[in-house]
Amino acid sequence: MTRFSATIYPPPGLLREIGLLFALVRCKMGKNLIGSERSI
Repeated sequence: MTRFSATIYPPPGLLREIGLLFALVRCKMGKNLIGSERSI
């Protein structure tokens, strides 16, 4: 039962890591977009 509940509700640490990764990707994409606009 513990494994089953863990799969349904991921630990907050995992969600935090996913959020940080997503934020980093968005930041990199934003910088790339700004760089491409400046180059054009």
